[in-house]
Amino acid sequence: MSATTTSLHDAASSGDLRAFKSILNNAPAGSKILSERNSDEKTPIMLAASNGQYSILDFVFANGLRGKSLLDLQTADGGSALMSAAAHGETEATHVLAKMGADINAADTDGWTALHFAAAAGEPAACQVLVSAGADINKRNKDNDTPLMIAEKLGATECIRAVRHPEHHASALETTVHMSGSAAA
Repeated sequence: MSATTTSLHDAASSGDLRAFKSILNNAPAGSKILSERNSDEKTPIMLAASNGQYSILDFVFANGLRGKSLLDLQTADGGSALMSAAAHGETEATHVLAKMGADINAADTDGWTALHFAAAAGEPAACQVLVSAGADINKRNKDNDTPLMIAEKLGATECIRAVRHPEHHASALETTVHMSGSAAA
C-alpha cells in the first residue's frame, strides 16, 4: 500500500474533500486507487460510508468515478460499504449506496446482509432505508437468523417495527434528506 493510498483513505474517512480530489487528480491515469484497500481491507468508499462522509460519496457518484464493482467491493470477510454504513447507523450513506445500486442483499461470509447488521446495531432508520430499498427481510444468515429474529433477540423494538411493518413508516428513501438540504429521492 502506497502513501498515496493511505492519504486517500484518510481523506475519505475524515471527509476532507479537497485532499480527496487532489489525490485523485494526481493519481496516474488508469489507476485503480479507489478500489485499493488499507491495512484493515477497507476501500476509501467503505471508509466514507462507515463514517458518514456524504461529500465524498456524492463527489464519487456525481463525477462518474464509480462502477457497480466499486459499490460491491468486499473485505476479506465479505463486508461491503453498504453493510458498514448500515452497521454504523449512517442512514444517509446507506440511502446513497442503495440508490446508486449497491447490492442490497449481498451477504458476508457468515451470511449477514446490511439489514442483519442494521438490526443487530439497533439502527431502525437504516433498517427502514434498506427495507424500502427492497432488502430481503427473510434472508437467513449461517446461524439461520433473519434480521427480524436478530432484532427480536436484542429487544430492538424500533428495528422490529421497521422490519415487520415497513408499511407503517413513511418511505425512508423518499424522506431521507441530504446534508445539503435537498430531498434525496
